Amino acid sequence: MPVTMRDVALRVGVSKQTISAVLNGKPGISAETIARVKQAVQELGYHPNMVASSLRHGHTNTIGLILGNVTNPWYAELARGVEDVAQSRGYSVMLCNTYDSRSRTEEYLRVLTRQRTAGVVGIAEEDARSVVANTSCMFQTVQTTDSVRGAYVACAHLLDLGHRRIACITAIDSSGDVSSDRLKGYVDALTEWGVAIDDNLIVTGAFDYASGLRAVDTLLQRTDPPTAIFAHQDLAAIGAIAGLKRAGLRVPADVAVIGYDGLEIAALYDPPLSTIVQPVYEMGRQAMTQLADKLEGLPIVDLQPLDCTLVVRQSTVPTLTQEWFSPPISASNPWRGWRDERTAS
Repeated sequence: MPVTMRDVALRVGVSKQTISAVLNGKPGISAETIARVKQAVQELGYHPNMVASSLRHGHTNTIGLILGNVTNPWYAELARGVEDVAQSRGYSVMLCNTYDSRSRTEEYLRVLTRQRTAGVVGIAEEDARSVVANTSCMFQTVQTTDSVRGAYVACAHLLDLGHRRIACITAIDSSGDVSSDRLKGYVDALTEWGVAIDDNLIVTGAFDYASGLRAVDTLLQRTDPPTAIFAHQDLAAIGAIAGLKRAGLRVPADVAVIGYDGLEIAALYDPPLSTIVQPVYEMGRQAMTQLADKLEGLPIVDLQPLDCTLVVRQSTVPTLTQEWFSPPISASNPWRGWRDERTAS
């Protein structure tokens, strides 16, 4: 027979209500009693009945995590931040891989609400979020960084190096917000530097390696091809570098390339990729922390603004002997610091 809460209570010599209070982290229980209960739980091999618990509380201790594509290292890092906090606070996480499909996102949300999931963490459009409205399932949006500013800084770095034919490889996601913001940053940078926008240099791609390859094939067919490329995501940027090499071009001597997101692989590629680094792990931690606080009725602390960093590597500046990290991109001219630092030294 499975061990019950009554068995644990008999072993410790307290009521079932006390056992429940300890297991749910409620206050007012002495440290000695808590230690005895935990020891008895371990010795007896007691596991709470999650089905019964969900019926009593209206939800389980499961958290749904809506991901665009788990094969993308960006989402893997976000999941790591969410799971680390969830595990430390007694929640399990169900990964929901949507492939940036709105219909899959909505279906996952419906499944999660039917299964009495306590809450959901994700980056989802408003109509998908409305699925959980008027249910016990709580939705927590991942706080994003300033993509307009990040894209502006990436392109300003290229402009500061003297490039004027700068291509842009976009990456459409399910909501379109990230893509449109990074495209706006690209347009703002070129406009402020007095460079006319050439629609022939804007190629629609995706958050993957293959789209970078395809985009380069398209761009190299232009009458006046680019001398630099800004890709909306590191995997696409790496694909672009591979495409340029395949065409017999040198990076960055013939075409400079900069990406976005700061994936670990960006530093390991040849040449190492300049990019805008996002604090993705911390984004996941913050979102799960705020969701857990809401579920547990704790005071909600406003999320602290998260900033990006420009890292300059050899895909844009071949003479660098080691990578250089800028101050936060909210600083006035973070794209110039690498040159100023080298001059000072």
